[in-house]
Amino acid sequence: MPPPVSLANRPTPLPEPPRPLGARLRAWAEEALFRARQLALESWHDFRRRDRWFQWKVGVVAAWALTSFLAIRVAMDGPGDLAENGLQAYVAMNQTSMSWGLLVHNRSDEDWHEVRIVLEGGWVHERPTIAAGERVVLSPSQFVREGIPATAELEFSSVVVETDDGRASPPIVR
Repeated sequence: MPPPVSLANRPTPLPEPPRPLGARLRAWAEEALFRARQLALESWHDFRRRDRWFQWKVGVVAAWALTSFLAIRVAMDGPGDLAENGLQAYVAMNQTSMSWGLLVHNRSDEDWHEVRIVLEGGWVHERPTIAAGERVVLSPSQFVREGIPATAELEFSSVVVETDDGRASPPIVR
């Protein structure tokens, strides 16, 4: 007679061993994508079953939302930092009732030495230094070409700031 066989069954099965984090994240992402796809399909089928009036209302609201988003995006998309150049020079021109003034701002952390500010047409202003963070306002008479100062009617569209460290052509803020 063969010996009796006894089975050793566990009352509860062993828990599944923990999976690596990457596998759990991948499974979660697949499940979320599947549910989002199902929700989108159900919504699309529900939308297609609706009457034309409802579809037009949804289209108008969607167009309004898209236009609002684009308007906000365009409004927030500015020119960026206007002192984004090699010298970190910022230049602005202000008109007054009598003349104009040119603001040159050194936004860098280092002093500029042997500074030349050249306007279109060869008008030059020279000074030994502009300290880091310093703002200098220049009038037309401070720009010279061939020993003659500029007049208040001088018009220009570009400025070049030259130092012993390099040169930059920042945009002029008007």
